[in-house]
Amino acid sequence: MADTMKGLKRTHYCGTVTPEMIGREVVVCGWAQKTRDMGTLVFIDLRDRTGIVQLAFDDKTDPALLAKAQKVRAEYVLMARGVLRQRESVNHEIPTGEVEVYVTELRVLAESNTPPFAISDDSRGVKEDLRLKYRYLDLRRPEMQNAIAMRHRIVKIARDYYDTNGFYEIETPILIKSTPEGARDYLVPSRVQQGRFYALPQSPQLYKQILMCSGFDRYMQIARCFRDEDLRADRQPEFTQIDLEMSFIDEEDIMAMNEGFMKRIFKEVLGKDLETPFRRIKYQDAMDNYGIDKPDTRFDLKLHDLSEILKNTEFSVFAGAIAGGGSVRGYKYQSLGPHDRNGDPLGGLSFTDVSLEARFRITESFGIVPFVDGGMVYETTMPDWGRDLSWGVGLGFRYYTLIGPIRLDIATPLQDRDNNKAFQIYLSIGQAF
Repeated sequence: MADTMKGLKRTHYCGTVTPEMIGREVVVCGWAQKTRDMGTLVFIDLRDRTGIVQLAFDDKTDPALLAKAQKVRAEYVLMARGVLRQRESVNHEIPTGEVEVYVTELRVLAESNTPPFAISDDSRGVKEDLRLKYRYLDLRRPEMQNAIAMRHRIVKIARDYYDTNGFYEIETPILIKSTPEGARDYLVPSRVQQGRFYALPQSPQLYKQILMCSGFDRYMQIARCFRDEDLRADRQPEFTQIDLEMSFIDEEDIMAMNEGFMKRIFKEVLGKDLETPFRRIKYQDAMDNYGIDKPDTRFDLKLHDLSEILKNTEFSVFAGAIAGGGSVRGYKYQSLGPHDRNGDPLGGLSFTDVSLEARFRITESFGIVPFVDGGMVYETTMPDWGRDLSWGVGLGFRYYTLIGPIRLDIATPLQDRDNNKAFQIYLSIGQAF
């Protein structure tokens, strides 16, 4: 039969004990992360949402208590009372690694079967469907708990920031009349009005416009939104957004307000200082230089327009794109071959969209790089573009949707690469639109 908490109350979280508290009696609760049984020495790593602290038992521990500790297994729920003391061997990998709790009382509040996967940050090799089946175990992992804690802090800061700037937080209805949006609605049948339905909101757009017409001037909400659309990396059936609306302002007011919010978020959550105002890039410049309207500018890897170089090419795919008002563009970077940020070979949509791949040999001479195509040579004054050329094909609007993500996949820092390795150029073909 499991022990109870009766007569004992937690005094500290596991991750909050410090060397300044040595000698004090503490009571901690949590889950057994792992145990180490060395006969007359037993150590248990006890975990809660704040971190891990080591529980210690030795040859001076009461024999019954030591025997109880030896039976503890992973994910047992424990409550322990003891005296905080200095650890003989410091663990520098955890914040509480200088101290341990020398246990005088141990209660097993719940036993556990062997979990189907380890409760740790390393979830590699654990299938997602298994994690979702045992979601309560998955949510115990520090990675998941830290993500949820960060979300909590962001929401708290959002409410404080917008309140300071004169916004009212106003809840809007969830059961609404269907309004035109960018996706399909989720429908909820009405019990009292047979044959009629409510829709779940894709956004609070209609209601926040009503609020502006009503003179509330500044509105914000941590809004739940529901959209019946195909799953993507940044899309799911329901999500939360920080929604706001302002009256009697211009676009600079909106950008300044939200830049201030992002600056505060990065400072208070990540400890990073952002310079404001943020850098502004025209849409067409972003697309032409980076292939995406939200470029990562932490590294300098820009698209180069090679249409002029290849304007007389007989290669039909290139020639067709250029003749149609499109372009052939590419990135230059250093690599052994087409690999992504994890070192895995690149493939799939980026390079084989139309199952077409070509490789040209380039020779360098006096800083002039000739492109060899069907026996013809096209020269460019761009130096050091290398010897190997790989390219991928995307037509129409898919041009930018292909070439933009490639930039992120090849963004391994150049200073970490061997300068003697071949350069790669990834090309994509785009038509005018």
